[in-house]
Amino acid sequence: MISYEPLFKTLERKKTSLYSVMKEIGCSSAIRAKFRKNENVSLDTIAKICNHLHVPIEDVVDMKVQNSDQHIKENGPLKDLDVHCNLRKLRKAKGYTMIRLAELVGMNKGNLSKYEDNKVTMNVTTAAKFAIVLNCTLEELFTYEENNQV
Repeated sequence: MISYEPLFKTLERKKTSLYSVMKEIGCSSAIRAKFRKNENVSLDTIAKICNHLHVPIEDVVDMKVQNSDQHIKENGPLKDLDVHCNLRKLRKAKGYTMIRLAELVGMNKGNLSKYEDNKVTMNVTTAAKFAIVLNCTLEELFTYEENNQV
């Protein structure tokens, strides 16, 4: 579940309002309403807010597992979760070389290779950078499969 509680705390801390930030970055009242209702908005909008407020993504959005109690009732406790990053596939689909994508997100080719090979876990800030540059959602960037085999 998406929560923009961190955004509202950040706005309070910075003594500004959602209305003024949305107006300054050119977002509609419909987008502003989505924040109030904790509905999905584009990563581009979140990136604009982060840049405008000079804060990391964690100060704007939080993601919680949706219906975890219901999931546990239906499937039992989650034993294992296989998460795979689709970075290589998305990079190639956009026509980027490893060097170019690494430059665009501010890292070296070696680190990008580790992400593409699923050898390291990506933090949410790095994932957001890739999603913005590749113009994709976090859901497109990652796939996961539950493995409840004991």
